[in-house]
Order: sequence, then C-alpha cells, then structure tokens
Amino acid sequence: MKPVRLVLPEPPSVNRVWRKGKGGRMYLNPRAAAFYGAVQAAVLRAGITRVRFTADVPVTYALTWYRARKSGDLSNRIKCFEDSLNGLVWADDKQVVSFTARRVDGERPARLEVVVERAA
Repeated sequence: MKPVRLVLPEPPSVNRVWRKGKGGRMYLNPRAAAFYGAVQAAVLRAGITRVRFTADVPVTYALTWYRARKSGDLSNRIKCFEDSLNGLVWADDKQVVSFTARRVDGERPARLEVVVERAA
C-alpha cells in the first residue's frame, strides 16, 4: 500500500478545539473547524476520495511541524492532527501504532508535513 504524503496547515492546540458557550453547551472553535475543512480539502487534492487505511490496518506516520513563531506545544498539536484524519486517511486514530514527530522553528509558511503508511 502506497504511503500518503500531505502538507497541511498548522493545527490549533488541542486545548483550543472545543469551547463552552452560553448555557454550558460545547461547540467547535471556528479556527478548529477551519483547520478540519482545510485538511479535508488537502486530502481531496492528494487524490484520496475514500479511507485509504481501513480499520483493520495498523498505521504509522512521520510528522514535521514547521512553526512560524516560537510558541505552542508539539504534543498539543498531534491530537488535533490525528483527529482531523479520522474518516479521511484512516478510519480512526486508534489504528496508529507508532509515530515520529518533530518541530522546526522559524519556517514560513507554518505547516505540517506528514507521511502516513501501513505499519510493518
């Protein structure tokens, strides 16, 4: 199975994905919603029109976060990124059995570059 290579926008921190509105009702932060929409568009541009890695396939990925500013926590970005690929590249992020992640500072534009493949 061929690896999936994607360039995605910078994800919001997982701490900022969900917000509490009036009356305690939870809603998706508009920035997070925009990120999820941009991920969906990037997946479609990559020619992926259905889940590439079905629920029975273990996956691994290598992620590089190029951040424009020296702020933000790498681990808080990973969960948002993983959730964004649910139902698009893999069925669910519980399929991830390993990953590597790194951060590069001072790069513009800010982005994620990721390669997803079947785990050995």
